[in-house]
Amino acid sequence: MSSIELILHIGDAKCGSSSIQASLYNARNHLLSLGVLYHAPGPSIGHFCYITLIGGTTRGNNSSQRELANKNLSETRSLINQHRPRYVILSSENFFSVNPQKLIEIAEVMLGQKPASIHILSFIRHPAPLYLSTVQQALKASHCFPAPASYRRNTASTFVRWKAEPLCRSITVRLFDRKRLINKSVVAEFQHYLHCLTGIVSIRIPGIEENISLSSEQTIVLQDLRKDFLADLNNKFCPESSRVIRFFERINAAFGVTGTRAALKNEVKACIIQQNIQFMNTLDNLFPSLGITKVEEQFQAPPADVISDWTEDVGSILESYDPILVQKLKSLIPEYNDNLLKGNVRASLNALASLQLPRGSYAFFQSFLEASDLFEASRAVEDEEKRHKVVIDEF
Repeated sequence: MSSIELILHIGDAKCGSSSIQASLYNARNHLLSLGVLYHAPGPSIGHFCYITLIGGTTRGNNSSQRELANKNLSETRSLINQHRPRYVILSSENFFSVNPQKLIEIAEVMLGQKPASIHILSFIRHPAPLYLSTVQQALKASHCFPAPASYRRNTASTFVRWKAEPLCRSITVRLFDRKRLINKSVVAEFQHYLHCLTGIVSIRIPGIEENISLSSEQTIVLQDLRKDFLADLNNKFCPESSRVIRFFERINAAFGVTGTRAALKNEVKACIIQQNIQFMNTLDNLFPSLGITKVEEQFQAPPADVISDWTEDVGSILESYDPILVQKLKSLIPEYNDNLLKGNVRASLNALASLQLPRGSYAFFQSFLEASDLFEASRAVEDEEKRHKVVIDEF
């Protein structure tokens, strides 16, 4: 057992961790047959709950998360005793800021002794696109988001700590940039990493995409919904907004992003870069092959001298969006359309049809209405679909 090597995938945030975890989960039996153990509580949550074992907290019920972590830890220990794998993989974004000794303590409980060695894998995102992802994530639980002028990163200390850890044999840092990833896939990149580290070239991890991004228009609708109807529930996930997010994500996953692909204004990018350039230089000094300061076009943005046009409305920092599409999307949401509350779906179906989505989108809309307890409206959508009489009227 002393020959077991621990592979720690520590994130960072918004760098494809859910896709990696879902893919590893689906391939877990194949991996185990090759001497690589990955055992997580669920398909795309990784070992997130383990943070409760070392005094950390989660957004959920910490007691139940701690129970889940202990259960998974016990199951993993049994699998190790039964199969004697050469490698064990743990994966969680919230490992990124954890002191190495805390994670080693968990490993000791799992293995019954210290691992023979530890290998660290992390994906890092350029601060500008990471800021945009951070904004979209924040709006899922609030109508507020961090201002560009306040956004700063300083994650180099994570790697400095691991470099000083005697058990750590390797630290691999990859830039989360789809143009640089193998096959433009973080899962393919992770598979390649396992090939190089373990020497087991027969490892296969089928890719799964998780966490579909929202368009500019969908992001604006989400913020408006939180501001107009859920302002008293800031920093809390709630069913009303979660249903809308799920609806938008299902449509995007099935038919492509509906609306304008979200992007920051050039001057906002420049502001983010100027505030984070020291952090970026530090990372490139630690890992010369990373090249985070050489990302294409990052310095072509004009100086961020004037920020008076940036407001608390997310549309003010986005490169472009279609206000007409914003209104069409709002007509699909009960809070903005009293007709849906009465079971009248004509205006909403006209708006949905005008988006030029395949008819399968009506099924997603029907599910969304059902989840909102609007069963009369849901049945009306189903009836319209059966009669094939949805007509695009002038909106």
